Amino acid sequence: VSFENANAIIYIFDYPSYIENSEDIINDIRRICEINKKYEFNAQIILFLHKIDLILAQKIGFKLSIVKKQINKLLNLPEELDLYYTSLHPNLIYTIYNALSGAIGSFSEDISKLKVNIRKIIENLPKTICLVSNQSNNIIIQEISNDFDTSTIYNLNEKIYKTISSNEEIKAISLESKIFYTIFKNISDINSNFKTIMLLSETLEGDSLSEKLSLIKKELN
Repeated sequence: VSFENANAIIYIFDYPSYIENSEDIINDIRRICEINKKYEFNAQIILFLHKIDLILAQKIGFKLSIVKKQINKLLNLPEELDLYYTSLHPNLIYTIYNALSGAIGSFSEDISKLKVNIRKIIENLPKTICLVSNQSNNIIIQEISNDFDTSTIYNLNEKIYKTISSNEEIKAISLESKIFYTIFKNISDINSNFKTIMLLSETLEGDSLSEKLSLIKKELN
C-alpha cells in the first residue's frame, strides 16, 4: 500500500506505448483508482502523457483530443482525471516543467478556487476557452465551455504561449479555418500568483468578452 499519505498519484505513460498497449495502460490507471478508493487515500490522480512531439504536427491536436476522450470513456469515472501533455522538444509549450507547474499548482487554494469560478462563468457560453498564466508564462488554469472544440486546444495554446511571452497585443487568433476573438488582461496586481488571464471565443467578441472577463476578475477580489 505505497500510496498512503500521498496527496497525489502521478502516472506517466508515453504516446508510442499507449498506441501499442492502450489496454494495459487503462487497466493500470483503473487499478490505481480502485486502490485509491478502497483504502480511502483521497489522493488526486494525475496522468502525464509524454512524447507527444512524436505525433505528426498537423494532426497533434486531433490525436490528443481522441486519446483524452478514449481514456475517460474507458475508465468511466464520475469525474475526469487531470491529463497533462509533455514532450521531448524544449520549444513546445508542453514541457515537463510546464506540466509539473500545472500539477503542483492544482494544490493551491487560490488556483483551485479560481478554476471553479471560471468554470461556472464560461461552461454554458458558446465555444469559449479561458486560460490563466503565472509569472513564468506557464498556463496554470485552462477551462472550456461545454461545446468547445477540444481538438484545437494544442495548437491554440502554442499560439497563446508565444503571444503572452512576447507581450504582443492581439484581438483575434486565426487557427486553420477558425477565428478566436481574444481579450487579455494582466491581473498580477490583484493576485501575484497569476499574471495574465485570457478569454477566447469563436462566437463572443468585444463588449461580450469584456463583460465575462470582468466577472472573472471580480472573483479575485
